[in-house]
Amino acid sequence: MTEECFEIVPGSYEPFPLEFFDEDSKPLIITGATIHLLVKNDFYDDDEDAVIHKEVTEHDDAEHGKSTVVLDEADTLKILRNKFYCFIIKLVDADDHSHFPAILKIKAGV
Repeated sequence: MTEECFEIVPGSYEPFPLEFFDEDSKPLIITGATIHLLVKNDFYDDDEDAVIHKEVTEHDDAEHGKSTVVLDEADTLKILRNKFYCFIIKLVDADDHSHFPAILKIKAGV
């Protein structure tokens, strides 16, 4: 699990390039996997209550664990200024096994 702070400006376009690795730091093959990006008020909120929920099934380079999730202007307008959110990336592989490679805190722009 990773914790990091960064800022998203409401109304902006935000691409997030992602790379997934296994426990030996080798690229994780994500062919057939679905990436779920959730922006929640709190980590323990239900996924259905996420402020933003994006799914990605087509990847930049699945054999090398590379993909991009994009928050467009409509997504980022759902974020209130000067508020912290929990930004969760879930990787669900083709066999329905969930991995939680990153949990990030984000703060909406000033």
